Amino acid sequence: MKNIVLIGMSGVGKSVKGRYLAKYMGWRFLDTDRMISDEMGMTIEEIFEKHGEPFFRQKEREVLAYAMSFENTVVSTGGGIILDPENVKLIKDRGVVFFLHGSIDSIASNIESSSIARPLLAGDGELRDRIERLYRSREALYYSSCHMAIHVDGMTRSEFSRKIKDSYRKLLPC
Repeated sequence: MKNIVLIGMSGVGKSVKGRYLAKYMGWRFLDTDRMISDEMGMTIEEIFEKHGEPFFRQKEREVLAYAMSFENTVVSTGGGIILDPENVKLIKDRGVVFFLHGSIDSIASNIESSSIARPLLAGDGELRDRIERLYRSREALYYSSCHMAIHVDGMTRSEFSRKIKDSYRKLLPC
C-alpha cells in the first residue's frame, strides 16, 4: 500500500485536513514539520534562526525518509519539501501525492489566524504579497511533484477526506 502524501503551501491546511483524513481512513498521521520540531525540541522558526535553512532541509530529508518507511500513513509535508529532487522521488515512489492548493487570500487568512510562525513568510510588506511570491516560485514544482491537485477552498474536512479517499483508490495501480 502506498501512503497518502499532502504537499502544498504553508497555510493551505495540510496538517488540519491530513489529521482528519487519517482518522477517516483509520491510518497513522505524520507531520514532517512536527516531527522535526519534536526531535529538535524547538519550533521551526527557532531551528531556522539557530541552524539555518540548509540544516532544516537536511533534517526534513531524514524525517521524510522515516515517515515514508511506514504503510497506511497520511504524511503532511512542509511547504518546501518539493525543493529537493530526492524528496520528490521518494514521495512519488512510496506514496500517492496530492497537491493541496487554495487562493492566496485563503492561505493568508489561515496563516493570520494561526499561532504557528512561518520563517519563509516572515518579513516586511503585506503577507499576501510574500505568500504570492513564494507560491509563484514553487508552483511548477508542486504540480510536477503530485499525482493530483485539489483546490481546497471552501471544502469541509469531510468533503476533503471523501475526495482524497476516492481519488486515492482511482490512482492506485491495479
